[in-house]
Amino acid sequence: MAVFRPAISASIPDIVPSKSIDAANGMMQGSFQVSMLIGQAAGGYLFRVLGAPLVMLIDGVSYLFSALSESFITIPQKTAEKIESWGEAYQKFKGDTVSRAFDMSSTRRGSARCSLSSH
Repeated sequence: MAVFRPAISASIPDIVPSKSIDAANGMMQGSFQVSMLIGQAAGGYLFRVLGAPLVMLIDGVSYLFSALSESFITIPQKTAEKIESWGEAYQKFKGDTVSRAFDMSSTRRGSARCSLSSH
C-alpha cells in the first residue's frame, strides 16, 4: 500500500485526459473508501466463519489476482526534455518556481488558484 497508492495516484495524469483528472481522482478515492469498508466487513465475517488460515490463503490469492490484472495496465511514458547544462537547469527551475508562486498568489473570482502543471 505504501508504494502502490502514491504510484497509482501519480500515474492518473498520464492515463486520463487533463479535463478528467479531478473526476478520476475522485473516483479513485471513492473506490478506495468503498473497498476498505466492504473489505474490512467481509474480512471480519470470513475470519469468524472460516478461520485465520483460510482467510490468509484467500488474501494471498486475491493479491496474486491483483498483480496479474495490473500487469496488463499500460501507462504512457513521457520523456523529460533534455537540459544541456547546470545553468540551463537552474534557469528552468527558477522560471517554473516563479511562475508557480505567481499562480498560487493570484486570485480568480475571489479564490486562490494553484497551477502545478508544467509549462
